[in-house]
Amino acid sequence: MKLNKQKTALALLAVTTLWGCAPTEEEKKQKEEEEKNRPSISLQSVGTITEPVNGATSFPTTVSLSKTAAAKVTVQYAITPLTASGGSDFEVKTGLIEIPAGTLNADIDVTVYGDNVDENDEKFIISLSSPTNANMGNASQVITIMA
Repeated sequence: MKLNKQKTALALLAVTTLWGCAPTEEEKKQKEEEEKNRPSISLQSVGTITEPVNGATSFPTTVSLSKTAAAKVTVQYAITPLTASGGSDFEVKTGLIEIPAGTLNADIDVTVYGDNVDENDEKFIISLSSPTNANMGNASQVITIMA
């Protein structure tokens, strides 16, 4: 059997290169330690808000870290309906919130609309997802609009 030296050398180079791509045990432990030391990010409890008689009312919902982070923390958020009607009872929206390095919190502005209709209490939810430089803590809050 005759071997092609160039193809053999290329195959060995490829195997050697790929072998070096896998993280070492030390790198795995370091990554686990970094993840354990990250702050957790959570939504603070809002609970119940009173529906305005008419017009719109905005209020802040605080997103907080368990401790300051050395790097900027980001997290996606979504405000979506449960029993409340998106667009007529509250503003449906999604976005990205940033907490600068060295700080503990930032706010999401939530808008509730008054509709002059006698109705039962209604609910919507604020959810967090996909944090960077933080671990997920309390990822959602149900908010009740008292009619």
